[in-house]
Amino acid sequence: MSEEIENITYFSKTDLLHEIILDEEKNALWNALRKLSDKKREVILLQYFAGFDQRKIAAVLQITPENVRILSYRAKKELKKLLGGERKL
Repeated sequence: MSEEIENITYFSKTDLLHEIILDEEKNALWNALRKLSDKKREVILLQYFAGFDQRKIAAVLQITPENVRILSYRAKKELKKLLGGERKL
């Protein structure tokens, strides 16, 4: 019984630590997103959070799909730099 309690305590602490790390990573990402230009941020949000493809993003933002591709590339490069280059985007 004591071993079960120790395991529960260990996993609770591990889960809590994991949640704290995830929250910090989310905050870092949102802070980095805020530093992007409006267009770059819109492209990233539509692409990764709304799941839009390049053509749909182009239609929404009234730009060409090629512009979407370029903005996405530049935004990811900038985010990588802002986040310390440790995350794969």
